[in-house]
Amino acid sequence: MHSVIAPVIGDWQRIVSEAFVPLVCSSENPRFRASLRRLEAPGGPVLSRLGLEESRAEHTTSRSDRYTGDDILMTLQLRARSTLSQDGSVLTLAPSTGAVYDPRNAYLLDMPEAGQEVVVVQIDRHALDLPRGAIEAATARRMDSSVAGFPPLLALSEAVFAGPGGLDGTVGATIAHLMTMAMRSVTDQPFGWDRDDLLLDVLRRYMTDHLARPELDVRVMARENFVSERKVHALFAAEGDTPCRWIRRQRMTRACRLLTDSDLAVTAVGVHCGYPNPSVFSRTFRQSHGLTPSEYRAQNRST
Repeated sequence: MHSVIAPVIGDWQRIVSEAFVPLVCSSENPRFRASLRRLEAPGGPVLSRLGLEESRAEHTTSRSDRYTGDDILMTLQLRARSTLSQDGSVLTLAPSTGAVYDPRNAYLLDMPEAGQEVVVVQIDRHALDLPRGAIEAATARRMDSSVAGFPPLLALSEAVFAGPGGLDGTVGATIAHLMTMAMRSVTDQPFGWDRDDLLLDVLRRYMTDHLARPELDVRVMARENFVSERKVHALFAAEGDTPCRWIRRQRMTRACRLLTDSDLAVTAVGVHCGYPNPSVFSRTFRQSHGLTPSEYRAQNRST
């Protein structure tokens, strides 16, 4: 991972112009400060996580006219609000929303609030399974949880900066597929999953991120990932598994870790693992490990 910090706006302009496209940056905050962390998938997309104070970044017409690259950019808003202007469209991006924009055309990113956190995805337009007209139609269109592919794209793009796995080829391919799906969905084109392995990876990541939700089941998972329940069952059956068994194993693994490595009360451990009812948590844990949660904690902390 490549990381840089800019203590002044002039340094930030140089950093982001080198990382993305030539930009003109400004800020009225005398205490401006910004950071950039960058990950690159082998032969795939580049993800940059930006943290910064109030500022503006403009890719002017003169600069866009000189741009000869093939990248498409996508901003994923994590914290605070920003505004994207391109091709006559002005979008307000709240947390958990995003938009695609094309550096072949001028654009303005206005970040009027402090505490900005965004992820920018850079991807070669030829890596997207989309004709040119579809890419143009998808630019400067707000995306949110109602857009197929966008919720897992947002979650995965944030997760790669939090975990040790980084951005490998498989994750890069998944991000490219999700971005294509989201761009198809936002323009009302047919969308779907072309690779079962990528879909299964997304579903497992989704379940891991939502283990604390008691209502997590196949119906919820299928609905929020825009696939059929039958498809979810078929993917796990092909692995000799079921979604329910997989969720239970992951919940029990998390419970064991929290019982051993944290000082959370047993009831709180249950809540973190999707069991708000202490009796259900204790019974399920005993069925899995032959011990109550309290017995497991006492035994494993004494060794």
